[in-house]
Parts: sequence; C-alpha cells; structure tokens
Amino acid sequence: MHQPWRARRGLPAGYRAPIVDHAVEREEALARYRELGASAGRPRDPR
Repeated sequence: MHQPWRARRGLPAGYRAPIVDHAVEREEALARYRELGASAGRPRDPR
C-alpha cells in the first residue's frame, strides 16, 4: 500500500503513523530558503 494514510478504515494494523508531516516541513524549508535569498540580495519569491 503506497498511501496507507488514505485507507478508508485508517492505518493497517501494525503500521506506524507518519513521523514527519512533509507538507509542513516543505513550507518551513521554503520559508528558510526565501530568507537566505533575501539576505543574499536576491529578490524574494512572491509566494
């Protein structure tokens, strides 16, 4: 099962919950990259 968190009955027995929320971590990483770009004199990402 490639996406067990989408199973209708929840995670299969014995399957561990995700350790990292990748969507949250991605946003945090993008914010850090924007900060680095701004401090280097590059234009900020408009997002």
